[in-house]
Amino acid sequence: LSTYARCEQTWIEGARYFDLDSDRVLRDRISTERQRLIQKILADADGKSSAGPKHGDDSDSPEPDTDADDERPTALDRPYSCCWSH
Repeated sequence: LSTYARCEQTWIEGARYFDLDSDRVLRDRISTERQRLIQKILADADGKSSAGPKHGDDSDSPEPDTDADDERPTALDRPYSCCWSH
């Protein structure tokens, strides 16, 4: 292989895993979606009214779940709590 070689397609056992042309189309779609989301965020930031809730106001946030019957440890209680057996 040459140092100037470029992978145009990757096939493994008859299945196409990569295609340069479809990659270009997907990159264009992602770029368009990213720009649309950025513009939406900027428009929402400009349109906010000053009468909205302040950052410290948690009156609309739900109460934390405090179930006293649940005795299972959380991730902070002990290491490897993700491996807790049933």
